[in-house]
Amino acid sequence: MRTLAAMSVLVPMALLGASAAAQPPQIDDLPPLPPAPRAEKAVFDVIVEGQGDAYRRVDGEGSNGLCQISSGTTTTEVYEYGRGRGLRVVFSRLSRRAVLMQRAGRRSPLVTFNVRGSVTSRAEGEASRSGPVPCAATTEKVGDESGCGRKARAIDYGLAYGRGKLSLALAGDVTPPLPSPKLCGANGVESMSGPPVYGWFGPPELKPEALPARRIFGSRRAFRVTLRAEDVRKQLDSPNPAFGLRALEMAQHSAIVRFVRVQGDGG
Repeated sequence: MRTLAAMSVLVPMALLGASAAAQPPQIDDLPPLPPAPRAEKAVFDVIVEGQGDAYRRVDGEGSNGLCQISSGTTTTEVYEYGRGRGLRVVFSRLSRRAVLMQRAGRRSPLVTFNVRGSVTSRAEGEASRSGPVPCAATTEKVGDESGCGRKARAIDYGLAYGRGKLSLALAGDVTPPLPSPKLCGANGVESMSGPPVYGWFGPPELKPEALPARRIFGSRRAFRVTLRAEDVRKQLDSPNPAFGLRALEMAQHSAIVRFVRVQGDGG
């Protein structure tokens, strides 16, 4: 008969032998994994061209019980912008429906870039204030402010691609200029006249446009996508209802994004 002490020695040895026999194969013994499929890529040089115009008309008259104000001014803004060099993007097909667009050489999915443009502003009309001495009666014509004329501008835009559509929009927070008598169309009689709201610093939003993956990964050397915004027509009332002024805003905005395929470049 085996003693309890002998059994206590034999059992651990048996378990040790069983565990050694059941050890899984080492990493070096496993067959190599197949290589991960490489994402299909398409590389393009991109050219962006945009243009728009905006219009602001202020008219009306009224009184606060002491002073009489009347205004009839119009301000127009015509702008164009573009980016013609140094913008390259890479499209990567991650799956049948998932396509990622990035700026070449960057990991971020944000494709932002600076555009150069020109803005031509014009204004005409006048605003007047009349009444007793405290009203400081005056008439001011608009159109000679330092903000009028043709000005060179620069601003950041961004491209995005998702769900088979291409988008182009202002990038980041764009702050319009603060109220100033130097702004085209501004005057010291009333505060409603001045640059259009939907001009260079706040154009109507371009609607995304379809760009099928078959075109991106096809054989066409070059193609373009045209984006347009809905025309704006809005009427705004004066924050001071006593003076009865109204502002009419109208604007339009469109852009063309041209893609030129870079042959033999996998990104």
